[in-house]
Amino acid sequence: MNHIPLPIDDFAHAPLEVPHLCNDRFRYDDHGFLTYPHRAGLDLENIIEKGLVEIDTLAPALQAWLWFGLLGEILSIGSRTHVTQRIANYNAFVTENSEGSSVVSTTSLLRYIKEVCQRNETLRQDGFYSQRYYASLQVATTSINSLLSTEMCRKHIESGCQFSKLPVLLHVILSIQILIESLQAAESVLLPGKWDSLSQPTMEFLDCELVDKLLIEAGWCKHEVNKLPRSIRLRYYLSFLRPTDSAEGKENHLSCSKDACVHAPQIIDEQNIKPKHVTKDCKCSIETIQDLPVANLAETGAYPLLRFAQTDGASRKLELLETRFNANGTDEIPFVAISHVRHRGLGNANAHSLPYCQLAHIQELVDKICFPSGGATSSMPFWLDTMCVPSERRAHINSLKRIRKIFKHAWRVLVIDQSLCSHDIGSPEDALIRIRFSLWKRRLWTLQEGFVVPASKLIFCFANGLFSLQDLLDRYEDKTLMPFPLLKCAKFVGFRVLPHLKKTLDVLSDDIKILAGMSPAVIERN
Repeated sequence: MNHIPLPIDDFAHAPLEVPHLCNDRFRYDDHGFLTYPHRAGLDLENIIEKGLVEIDTLAPALQAWLWFGLLGEILSIGSRTHVTQRIANYNAFVTENSEGSSVVSTTSLLRYIKEVCQRNETLRQDGFYSQRYYASLQVATTSINSLLSTEMCRKHIESGCQFSKLPVLLHVILSIQILIESLQAAESVLLPGKWDSLSQPTMEFLDCELVDKLLIEAGWCKHEVNKLPRSIRLRYYLSFLRPTDSAEGKENHLSCSKDACVHAPQIIDEQNIKPKHVTKDCKCSIETIQDLPVANLAETGAYPLLRFAQTDGASRKLELLETRFNANGTDEIPFVAISHVRHRGLGNANAHSLPYCQLAHIQELVDKICFPSGGATSSMPFWLDTMCVPSERRAHINSLKRIRKIFKHAWRVLVIDQSLCSHDIGSPEDALIRIRFSLWKRRLWTLQEGFVVPASKLIFCFANGLFSLQDLLDRYEDKTLMPFPLLKCAKFVGFRVLPHLKKTLDVLSDDIKILAGMSPAVIERN
């Protein structure tokens, strides 16, 4: 399904490759999608009820009808030259793989969707095309869901067999599911803008069991999979990503169910959080700040800051600085606030201490944000809770109450999450998907830290660079860059992105929407 952009690293499995199976017996004849089963002698109801056709025999029939038939009906792909001229032959959706075998391909899907939009404007205005569009997708969805419920399919899906070893029919079905959902996503391009939304039928959700097998084989927990959006394309994309915050090893989730993960920690022991080095074999020194000066600053109403600067090629030196916010809300010293998940390496329950390598890494990232072209004469200070929140009880409580103010007045907020930092990203959607399913996003406290600042000031660290949320969203909204937005997985969302996206940040799910919709004043009071 090569029209779906894939991540550029960490492939958990090879992309889905479906053989071209159409033959002399079953080949779409280009004379109407809805009536093809009758012409081909394909009694689907009998097959579903009695299973009268062998599973391998059904695969080419289903591909001819629900793959090439949908392309013919909705995108005018085919061989017919009379009545309505076809825009391309079916061969445009067939190619050869590295072994010389014939496989189906969607590389040209976007191109032909755009061509249909430009070419059929008059035809599409009369409503007939819209009716055929919805009817075809509805029939395809219902047929696929019905087939997946048959005994012939159930026994293979429930067998525990790896996806790659399943009968080719099930591979064909998954490819059809992805095509159906992609054509649904193109609704706003394929149909006229003034089409009455009240005329849109209620579409069934596609069954996700097949694509879920890919997720579980990649190491995803069944409980986490069950909570994912009901989008075949999004789940297919996620199946390429190894869930870095899940328990080590795929076998650890074999006992999990849709209702619960047997390895999910119910409560994180905050009293035993220990820092980690940047690399496992690092033996660098531990840098420490005493609690008393940090507590004294907090008691006077000041805010502690850190700087781990390097001068004249010498070792870095840890400095404790202070800043205050005046009545107008402006800070005396610009700084970057660090947002992180404490138990992922930057937390320490016992002292204001972190490894030299971690502090040096943070300072380097902060300086890259502030001085992207290099040539900095001095390093910008940063705030990190591990080092800047005092341990003394009264000062600790008071400092926690003021944390949101720290993030509100920060020059930038830098998100450091190992599940993000360890991966390159190849597109804005790749980045947003990883953010959406990161551990950072799942922790309400870190969300509160991140979303008291504008999207332009919220910076995420990936292996191949630093990116602001604003930049990622702007590029995501570019229709030329993101024609098939996987994150917009509601029915009939089309290519358009909602105008309130930046405010609600709905690509990052409900808990972020709630926080992002609050004004800073409201968040301060919470």
